[in-house]
Amino acid sequence: MFGRARIDKSDDLTFLKQMGVESVTVRDKQFFQQPCMGQEGKRCRFYNDARRFNVCKTFRCRLLKQYISGEISYHAAIAIIGEIMIRRQSVKAFSEMLYTDHNSREPSIFSFIKELHISGKMEDLAFRRTYSKQILDCFIFRELLERSFYKKNSKVPEYDERQSTL
Repeated sequence: MFGRARIDKSDDLTFLKQMGVESVTVRDKQFFQQPCMGQEGKRCRFYNDARRFNVCKTFRCRLLKQYISGEISYHAAIAIIGEIMIRRQSVKAFSEMLYTDHNSREPSIFSFIKELHISGKMEDLAFRRTYSKQILDCFIFRELLERSFYKKNSKVPEYDERQSTL
């Protein structure tokens, strides 16, 4: 769900490079692109390695915190994740259908939605009628991310393409 993850000062940069993970610097902070090179399907091949990235060892999304504290049941959390994945697929398909610049990196959900607004397509009644379900899925996906993955008092960054990829 996230476009990049922060590299902690305690992370072993040599290990990162050996594993093929490339870092990027944004505002004097280092990050690695997601999905990480260690991801194999739904599993991390570095999971049992003590040198695994600190962010991977410590990250707990809001939904996981709610489950651990008993605020939400396992089945409810799984249902939310399922809904997010369905909406994600819809937004991804919509993006691929409309996004024609295949020479650049795949747009994030935030930059994709922003581009819909900037281009004026969202003001076009025919466009809205044709793609109403996909447009709604974009906004529902964004809202589900905000409610389930971000801290209680923070919001999903407004159209920040560096935070989430499709």
